[in-house]
This record gives sequence, structure tokens and C-alpha cells, in this order.
Amino acid sequence: MVTSPDPDTARRRSPIRLPAIAFEPLATPGANPEVVPASGLWWLTLLTTALAIVAPLLVTELPPLLDYPNHLARMDVLAHGAADPILSRMYATQWRILPNIGMDTIMPAMLHLMPLEVVGRCMIGVALLLPFFGSVFLHASLFHRRSLWPLSTALVVYNAPLFAGFLNFLIGLGLALLAAAVWVRTLGRPRIRLLTASLFAIIIFFCHLIALACYGCLLFALEIAMATEQRPGDHLITLPPPARLVGLALPFVIPVFLYLQAPLAAAPAAPYWSPLEKVEGVLAGFTTYSPILDGAALVFALGTIAWCWRTARLSVARAVLIVVVALCLLYPVAPFAAKGTGFIDQRLAALASFLLFAGTLPVGLARRQRAIVSLGIIAIASMRLLNIASVWYRHGDDVAAFRRVIAPIEPGARILVVMVTARDVPNYYDGQPRSRFFLFGHSAIMHLPALALIERRAFWPLLFTAPTKQPLKVLAPYNSIAVDEGMVPSYTWLSAKARTSLPRDAPYLANWRSSFDYVIVLHAGKLPDAAHLYPEALLPLVITDVAALYEVRPAATAP
Repeated sequence: MVTSPDPDTARRRSPIRLPAIAFEPLATPGANPEVVPASGLWWLTLLTTALAIVAPLLVTELPPLLDYPNHLARMDVLAHGAADPILSRMYATQWRILPNIGMDTIMPAMLHLMPLEVVGRCMIGVALLLPFFGSVFLHASLFHRRSLWPLSTALVVYNAPLFAGFLNFLIGLGLALLAAAVWVRTLGRPRIRLLTASLFAIIIFFCHLIALACYGCLLFALEIAMATEQRPGDHLITLPPPARLVGLALPFVIPVFLYLQAPLAAAPAAPYWSPLEKVEGVLAGFTTYSPILDGAALVFALGTIAWCWRTARLSVARAVLIVVVALCLLYPVAPFAAKGTGFIDQRLAALASFLLFAGTLPVGLARRQRAIVSLGIIAIASMRLLNIASVWYRHGDDVAAFRRVIAPIEPGARILVVMVTARDVPNYYDGQPRSRFFLFGHSAIMHLPALALIERRAFWPLLFTAPTKQPLKVLAPYNSIAVDEGMVPSYTWLSAKARTSLPRDAPYLANWRSSFDYVIVLHAGKLPDAAHLYPEALLPLVITDVAALYEVRPAATAP
């Protein structure tokens, strides 16, 4: 490694001149003056951190992750739908080459051994721990040593993609980080490297395409870093020779072929940019429930890295720096959604947050400085985990109330779900628990009605059945009131006056009184008069703060 300048010399530099970046070589271990923890202590700390990360899963049966209840319902149908006399009339499996079915291939089999809620939390645990372990082991591979610093990844394992319920993506991203670590460790063994990289690429493809793209970026950056190290001048960026580029492309040949055979390849790109979401999503990797704690985590992490760099106490993996710079350039132009996948730019921000710890290493710190950094990270991470656990624990009250709401629903009934939105009423967020909102005020309980399918065997139109992403299809006649995926519309669309122009993703509202048996209104505590909501069409059955259930009165027929 490039030897770090003496700290005292760095302090005497002019404040206008910035210190050079000390790069860690890939080919040979560096000689950083960093105190390496004893093997037993390191593994004990790693295990303790991992247990702390998954601890919030123990306080709730159903974590308030946006897409999560929808995923659970789909797994229930995949596991039991064919044998269930009611579900078999609504849904049929349709297995194809799909790049978004990591959980769909594992969870249904697990449901024959464990309850649905337990299997679901196990998958959330995997989505939390794989990126964590991937970052830790990628760091160890890049810097040729174990360090306590990458355990700071615990600050970003709870992030916007997780609260949105993007479990397949996070599992794929964790595998991508692990696979990049294996790519580094198999340097000099081309056959083993090609075989393992190809297997990882195929598995990641079936988890998520964006995770596969992240994997490709990591490998390309690693090869650029290796080529650059073989030329004089650390400031130069040198492309790998053609033979290495061919070897780099080989692991992705099968995934490219699979993609071309998948229905997603023929789907229109339909890119969509959201300026507001892009501004909000810059810090998606650090976003949880508390802006204060999120800000503290961000400031402490970036502040530590900036101070170590300013005082020449920072070593950086060149490959990771290349990826982070590329992500920073790509983020402003990346679409929010394309090919039916949303939050694309924010997923890139999440990758950057993991690489922030995987690709840097504070070196040469005195014992007191190491203690301050360690205690600061432990304190902030602990407070964030406690805050998340507290929010999730209180969510149990909403789940219990929602189960009371759906209790009167008969099996086979058709349910229309609408919600009260921030545009419908003033002071929308006042008094509502934090667990009902996952990111910048978006509702986190939009898919909670999936419990009606799981526990009451009722049909609702928003189960994820996109032909490009899920191995399920809706059977007739239910397909006439279903959409592949969509947002829960405002309750105001139930009004005949509002239905003169229906939302594009809710065509089932056109004749809702003849198409549905029940209506569930989410965030019902914000209704001006829940007991008298459209009384000519709805009969109130159960009203709670989180949701209300109404029986649909048949529309009057002309004589």
C-alpha cells in the first residue's frame, strides 16, 4: 500500500492544500499501521453486531415494510393455492424466466416447515444480514485484513429500500457484495474465479436485475483498479487489457441470455423521473424513522471519514472509489422508475452507503481516537435500532386492530381497498403512529389488506401478479377487477362525481358497487365522519383508527 504520510506533517500543511488519497493495492497486502483486532474478538464483535441488527424482528409479528404483506400473501398462494378450494379459483401459478423471484423459489418450500410469519421474518433477516456480511467481507478482501470499521455498516442496513419492502433487491445486493469479495480473493486462479463469478451472476439475476447491474459495476471497477495498479502513477485510470475484459464479461453471458428470454425484455422501458423523490432519496441509505438519529449517523460517518482523509489517516480502495464516483454521476440522471421497477435511483444511493464503509479504512489512529470513533458508532447505531424496535413494537397494535376489521369478511369475498391521503384532510399526520409511514410521509400500510387474503381467503385487486416479475396470474372472472400492481386510491374516488376520470392504475373503480362485496378504508381515523361515509352505498361494520370495514350496498336497479 502507499505509505500514509506522517500525521504531524499533514497538520502542518496549508489548509488550502488537500492531502492525497492513500490507495490500498489489490494485488498485495498493504502495510497500514492499523491495529488489527484479535481473531476471537473480531468474530465475537461481528456476531454481536449481527444479532443486534436482527433484534427488532423479535418485537413484532409483522414488520411495517411497505411491500412485505403483499409478498407474504403471494408466498401463501404459491405454497397453498393449488390445494385451496377458494384460492385455486382466483390464482394460478405461471412459472417463467423472471429476474425477480428469489423469495418465490425459497419461501413456499419453507412454509411446509414453519409458519408464514416466521418464514417472512427469516427472509427479512437475510435481507438485513447479507448486505452487512457482504460489506464486511468485501472490506476484508480489499484491505487484506480484518477490521472493526466495516462493522459500522450497521448504520445503514436499515434504509429506504428495506422500509419499502424490496427484499429481493437487498438479498441480491448482499450477494453482489459477497461475490465481489470472492472475485478479489480468487485473483490468480482464473478457473475458480470464472466458475464462482458465473454462479453468483445467475443467482443474483433471479434475485434482482438492479443487483446484477451493481455486481457488474463492482467487478468492472475491481478490474480497472487492478489495471491501474500495474501502471505508474496512482492518479491514472487505466482500462484493463482486452483479454481481461473478455474474462470479465463471461460470467454475465448466461444472465444476458436469460434476460432476453424473459418477458421483461419485451416490456416497454417507460422511464419516469421524479425530481422531488430524487432530492428526498439522496440519503436513502441512511433513512429510517428519526431524522435526528439519521442525521447523526450520516454526520458522524462522513465526518469520521473526512477527518481521517484531512489528517492523512484514511486508506481507500480504488475500486470502491471508482464505483462511488460513478454512482454520484449516475444518480442525478437515473430514472425513478423503469420497466415497472420503482425507486431505481434510491437503490443506487443505498449501494453507495454500503460501499462507504466497505471501501474505506481509518489507519494510524491513536487508542483514544479509536475509542471515540467506536463509542460514537455504537451509541448512534444502538439508538437507531432501539428506535426502530420501538416503532415496530407499537405497530403490533395496528395489526391487531386491522385483524378486528377483517374478522367479519367471508371467504371468497371481493374487497375494494381505498385510503385517506394527505391531500384529502388537513393535519393528516397528527396523531398517527410513525409505523404507518415509511419514507417521507408515504403510507406504510397500503398493503396491509393482504392479510385479508392470507387469513380470510378474500380477494383484493392489488396482489403482485405482474407477468414480468411474479409467477402468478389472476383467473377469470377476478382478473376483470385486478391490476398487476398499483397504488391504493383515495376514498374520494368512491364518489360518483369523482369517477368521471378514474386513476389509470385503478380501473376497477368504474363499477365498484357491483364488483365488490366490502370496502376497507385505510387511515380511517382521519375520516371526517367514518360512520356516515357514503351511506347510500356503504354499511359500516367495524371502524378503528387504522382502518374501517364497510359492506357494499347493492346499487338500485331500474324497474
